[in-house]
Amino acid sequence: MIPTGLSASGGAIANDVYTNSIYDFSLKVPPGWVVVPPKMGAEVKLQAEHPELAQYSENNRMLLLMTENQPLKKPFQRRSIQISATRMVNPGSQSAQAYLQYSQKTAKEKGMAVEYLNEPQEVTINGQKLWWNKMKLNTAGGPQVADQYAVMQGAFLLQFFLVSPNEEGLKTLQPSIETLSIKPMAAQESAPAPPAAKRKKPAKPASSRPAQAPAKPTQ
Repeated sequence: MIPTGLSASGGAIANDVYTNSIYDFSLKVPPGWVVVPPKMGAEVKLQAEHPELAQYSENNRMLLLMTENQPLKKPFQRRSIQISATRMVNPGSQSAQAYLQYSQKTAKEKGMAVEYLNEPQEVTINGQKLWWNKMKLNTAGGPQVADQYAVMQGAFLLQFFLVSPNEEGLKTLQPSIETLSIKPMAAQESAPAPPAAKRKKPAKPASSRPAQAPAKPTQ
């Protein structure tokens, strides 16, 4: 038995529901699927990730990689769900939409083995707004299709990939993403406020007695 490594990233699965306590989200996963352990999944990279995105992110963490339990099928023939979290360099000025747009632009300029089929579109799932695009992946084993969903969660960009060797299989994964529930993350500690400027003490009146009339000039 190989440890799944889920708990190290705040993840857990119970009753076919994946929950992450660090990033505060959950969704149902297909029953009977298996979690790819970290060591086995190290070579399975998200097709939309590449070094050119370094200006947007500091580090990327794979939270979950699950595939259907079909050991006789080759990896590219299996449906999978991949979830990652990326700490953004400037989260206050960056967005999921901008990230996907930059990914598409860079993939085209670099001639990467991925074809984006649409511009990023805003979608709403259970009251949460996310950005979505569809892509074709030209993997070493064979072609795949994928739906990519992205959303900012605090200082992190969460990405959800539904991957399948064909369109029919991709449709069967929609019920999982439709159960996605994201809670607002706990407020992070804010920077200490600058010290307040010292107020000047009001000038003390010369005397509390009423002012006297000026003396008459002598003649």
